Amino acid sequence: MISSGGVDAIAITPNGQTAYVADNQESQGTTVSPISTATNTAGKATKVGIGPEAIAITPNNQTAAAAPSGRLVHRRVARP
Repeated sequence: MISSGGVDAIAITPNGQTAYVADNQESQGTTVSPISTATNTAGKATKVGIGPEAIAITPNNQTAAAAPSGRLVHRRVARP
């Protein structure tokens, strides 16, 4: 799942069920993928631009936000 470009940022939801990983895919930009911490299975990746500086998760586990190169991109977290 992780490309040769490397990981730019990681955030784990407050309930510990999902890790969000920003994967720099060099020529294709960066995607953020949700990964189940229980099964180590990646969900659908979302393109967010190039070089996110951080990923933040809301306290209610419902929204992940990535900040790539000075802009903010929100991705809704699937409800259990």
